Amino acid sequence: MHKRLIILTASALCLLFGLAQSFPASALPPTPQTTLPGFPCYRNLNTLYTDAAALVSAYPTLVTWTDIGDSWEKTQPGGAPGYDLFALKLTNNALPGPKPALILVSGTHARDLAPVELNLRFAEYLLAHYGSDPDLTWLLDAAEVHLILSANPDGRAVVEDQITRGEETEFGDNARKKNLNSATCPADTDLTGVDLDRNFPFQWQPGFDGCMNDYPGASAASEPETSALIAYLENTLGDYRAGGPDDPADPSARGLLVHLQSYGNKVFYPYSYRTEPAPEDAALNTLANKFAYGTPASPAKYSAILHGSLADYVYGEKGVPALAYMLFAGIEGHYFTYCSVFENYLSDNLQALTRALKTVWAPYTLPAGPELTLLRITVYHSALETWWELTTTADTNMLKDPNPNAPDVASAVYSFDLPPWADGAVLYALPAQDGSFDSPQEQLQSRLDISGLEPGRHRVFAQAYLADGTPGLASAISVLVPEPPPPTPYSSYLPILLR
Repeated sequence: MHKRLIILTASALCLLFGLAQSFPASALPPTPQTTLPGFPCYRNLNTLYTDAAALVSAYPTLVTWTDIGDSWEKTQPGGAPGYDLFALKLTNNALPGPKPALILVSGTHARDLAPVELNLRFAEYLLAHYGSDPDLTWLLDAAEVHLILSANPDGRAVVEDQITRGEETEFGDNARKKNLNSATCPADTDLTGVDLDRNFPFQWQPGFDGCMNDYPGASAASEPETSALIAYLENTLGDYRAGGPDDPADPSARGLLVHLQSYGNKVFYPYSYRTEPAPEDAALNTLANKFAYGTPASPAKYSAILHGSLADYVYGEKGVPALAYMLFAGIEGHYFTYCSVFENYLSDNLQALTRALKTVWAPYTLPAGPELTLLRITVYHSALETWWELTTTADTNMLKDPNPNAPDVASAVYSFDLPPWADGAVLYALPAQDGSFDSPQEQLQSRLDISGLEPGRHRVFAQAYLADGTPGLASAISVLVPEPPPPTPYSSYLPILLR
């Protein structure tokens, strides 16, 4: 049975978690008193839930914390209390939708520590920079970010107990992976449970030994955690696949799901249940290649056969692209990634997730286009006039595995207040600095035409294209145009730049 979605108010959250009535807005690393023994970068489950719930009060117009279902233990009458599953949703609720969504799921495997912490750190990063970073502000205004921090809270609580008691090695190889379904292995409670990433209904296959770590469950979507995720995804994602797994998805599909897991330094893309390529194989490869840029990971199609996976379910059933990001290398701590490694690559991973968020308007096409970096506005002033110029770099080869035959940047535009693809956007040419679009990387420069702008704050969007019209990821910067002073023979006015 699917549980009804419940939107919790700040006061209800205080009652639920025993919190104070006010919370500080923070995106700082956790304190040692709230982290796992030996792992000062990883918050324990109760702190993860408390800190996520606190964001509702800290950012009431941007954050929603929703109870989406129950863990296995919570569904068992007379048993342990169990846990609720929650979704943390970020968007500017004052601006209407529909908006495309980036969905980040972590903790399906209980022993994966780094993915859960990264998920919440990304939420805190976006919120801490909202209003001061034009790019991140625009993204939270125009899109949604849904974060399922711990998809297997029962199992996570067991892992934390294993760490606290010193029963687990530093790598977590024998730490709990599955949920706590006790019916699967009655003879040994340490081996009970279901691998939730093999329990989704798309291409699910039965397993014969409930004590094995990869046991897929007695039936497809047999676990309450799986059912809760499916119900939430049904309410969040559109449906862009009308036929079977070999029928192409609607190319206008919006949204992206990223399943954060440990370990392997790979960005896997569907299908995982077979070796034959998926209908959108080339586009999925490019998407994974774009996501992996700047991280230690590499894009790859699944090399092992995995039936009933979350990523395959989202892509196969809904036609929405999905990736499985396997964080960090085995030598860096296996399932218990060393905190020094986690913190060292935190910025790179936050940038990768931000890049993923920029794809959600057209995830099958945008990663193939030129990406913009170093968006900047420079003000020039003379005795006769004031003007300002927009400069940026467009690059068609910002990929983890560069393309030796990368296409040239063919054109670029900028627009005010509306992104270039929005209805009503007025587009202005953004020329190549050297006068010719003839390279995979181009420096772009244009004097901004602000003649039609009213005084006040304005966003400047920029986007570049390939010769066939394929667009790339957009970027934004802000400019505040003040009221002009009274006219005099020597008067001029400057915009106030917010970058």
